[in-house]
Amino acid sequence: MTLEKISISGISDVYAVSAIKKEFKKAVNQPWKNSEPYPEYQKKLLADLAVLDIEKEKAIDLAAFEKLTNEKDLYSIHRPNSRKNVRIIYHKVWYHVGKAENTISQ
Repeated sequence: MTLEKISISGISDVYAVSAIKKEFKKAVNQPWKNSEPYPEYQKKLLADLAVLDIEKEKAIDLAAFEKLTNEKDLYSIHRPNSRKNVRIIYHKVWYHVGKAENTISQ
């Protein structure tokens, strides 16, 4: 499994495992699109990823973000009130210059 950069406007430092598009489609029954208009769940996920990209470690204070219990450096984006109840697991990777890169998987 490889990492690929999510190349969508508003998101600059987020990478996903290569299977994310396939797993996303399986989870929400909507295709992953590389341009607008995005399907409903992808639009929500991209909005959450943009918040994560901007807020970095401060995102954990927001309702949709949580630290996973008993897991070192694993976090999730979760919208429990959505119909599909999809949870995205992510891991923060810190570089020595202090820039955060975030990796998501499902």
